[in-house]
Amino acid sequence: MATVTVRHDHNLTEAQARERVDSFEHKMAEYGVKLSWHGNTADVRGKGFKGRMEIGHGYVVIVVKLGLLARAVVEPPRLESAMRRRLDAAFADEPPADL
Repeated sequence: MATVTVRHDHNLTEAQARERVDSFEHKMAEYGVKLSWHGNTADVRGKGFKGRMEIGHGYVVIVVKLGLLARAVVEPPRLESAMRRRLDAAFADEPPADL
């Protein structure tokens, strides 16, 4: 199973970050992705993959595990790039996170 991990650092509270992630979640729903939230962690499910999203103090992490069939049609580097772009867009007007 191929695994794609994307981390986005931010300077927001967890509640503010969750609001930003909502736009990401709505966009992913267009592709049949469902998130089931438990506090600041969500189970991520879609056709041929599963994973989780976590909102922490200063970061958001998404881990997606592609099943065999999904790997046949989805290239992990392209998926990672798309997820990173969507998160960047969701947090676009935020000041840069300290490194």
